[in-house]
Amino acid sequence: MPRFVFSVSLFLALVTHWGAASAQEPKDRFDQSCARCHKVEVVIAWMKKHPDTAKRKAWLDGKLATHHAPDAKLRADIIAYLEQVYAQAAK
Repeated sequence: MPRFVFSVSLFLALVTHWGAASAQEPKDRFDQSCARCHKVEVVIAWMKKHPDTAKRKAWLDGKLATHHAPDAKLRADIIAYLEQVYAQAAK
């Protein structure tokens, strides 16, 4: 019985964690996954050197897939946030 209770508790903890993570805003997801090592201003400067949106998004998606963001939704949120900041910087 204790093993069952532990298993159920672990499952609920994981579901709660992932549910909370998926409800985060894209900026929060960038802050938690990237900002410790990468300043958004540096990423935006790189983006300005790569103006082709489709190519830039594809490269970012591929890079993030192998660099601390294996989850497709997480990558999409991070890229959406970066594109939003990039658009604001271009004004």
